[in-house]
Amino acid sequence: MAGTFPAFAEQHSMSGPFVDSSAMETTADLRASRLIGMSVYSTEEEVGDEGMVDAGDNWERIGEINDVILSRSGDMEAVLLDIGGFLGIGERTVAVNLSDLKLVSDTDAAGDFFVVVTSNRETLENAPEFDTDLIGAWNSAERSSENPSDMAEKTTEKTAAAVEGAATEAGENAEGAVVATGAALNEAGDEVAEAGDEVAESAEAAGQEMEQEANEMAVETDTEMAAETDGEIVDGMTYSPEGYMAVDATTMTAEQIDGAAVYDGRDERVGEISEVIVSEDGKISNVILDVGGFLGIGEKHVSMPFDQLNLQQEDGGDDLRVYVSATKEELEGMQDYEK
Repeated sequence: MAGTFPAFAEQHSMSGPFVDSSAMETTADLRASRLIGMSVYSTEEEVGDEGMVDAGDNWERIGEINDVILSRSGDMEAVLLDIGGFLGIGERTVAVNLSDLKLVSDTDAAGDFFVVVTSNRETLENAPEFDTDLIGAWNSAERSSENPSDMAEKTTEKTAAAVEGAATEAGENAEGAVVATGAALNEAGDEVAEAGDEVAESAEAAGQEMEQEANEMAVETDTEMAAETDGEIVDGMTYSPEGYMAVDATTMTAEQIDGAAVYDGRDERVGEISEVIVSEDGKISNVILDVGGFLGIGEKHVSMPFDQLNLQQEDGGDDLRVYVSATKEELEGMQDYEK
């Protein structure tokens, strides 16, 4: 177990984006929440694959795991460690790569392990402090995420500009061809000039027609994206409720995703995210949705790939919603994921 994080096998469900837990390699999975708060040891010696009953004699406890930073695509950016200090005083937060952490099996307790980093005291003391204010930049006014209707409007403007430019260039090219031909053929100059004017007019007319079609397409896109559900089933992967904006989370933590409310294709709340599962390569592979039930009784646990989620952030607020392309009935009909 030393040296790597357990792998989460990629699975495909027979029912849409959902994963059948019976086909998963559950003994090789690791929940990201399992890492939070674990003690971290430092040693200058290389750590082997052999398990340990107790921490090594040359190991020094340097702190604990504070959080795991994830990108919007599910890549694990870094692991945050709180090191140094006493009773929280003088502590500072540093970041390490996932590949630099070693997991060493605790042979005295099945399922437990030690987290070890190969380093020396001088390196630790000189490690740069991590700026935690950079986490969650997608929730700021400068985030690159835009409302779908705004994106469609900008797409329309770009398309219209491109069409206009193409029409102008076509007209200029045609006019240039006419002038060159007129100079070479003096006697037929008038006829050639007239033909050039006709070409320019045709190019301009074609450009105007293309611009009109592009505008009509953009209006239809705006209308579809801005339409309310009115109880109708919508595409959960593109739907954006009023007052919310699509999240462009270039850096997200497992803690920010954990506990987020889940909505179905009718814009109805059906549950919440209870677990975030990370694969060996540091990506979020799946999340566990708790669906239905009352006060935790009768809830169903459903596994879903992370890339099948649509995250929406309240405009100017903190509420984070997760949309799925399925109804509550479809979710409850899936096979229960055994935690």
